[in-house]
Amino acid sequence: MATITDAGLTIAEAAARAGVSGDTLRYYERVGLVAPIERNGSGDGTEAQRLALLEAHREDVRERLAEVSSTLELIDYKIGFYRERVDGGDDLRC
Repeated sequence: MATITDAGLTIAEAAARAGVSGDTLRYYERVGLVAPIERNGSGDGTEAQRLALLEAHREDVRERLAEVSSTLELIDYKIGFYRERVDGGDDLRC
């Protein structure tokens, strides 16, 4: 079975020809809608750039995690507040 890289196309080129994004093409590959895509191995020498991208991505994830954690703390506080009111029988209409 021929692969996209056998045809001389990059993932981006194949995705453009198919009218989908590269992510969509990779998804189709994962779920078995298209044959596995051979990687061309052209990543030699890009390790520093890859590392920088991963470190930046990690920082973005950490920031989102902190935001979600803060939101969770607020939700827990509100749950505790209303739990006390409900368990204590207080009137919640104030």
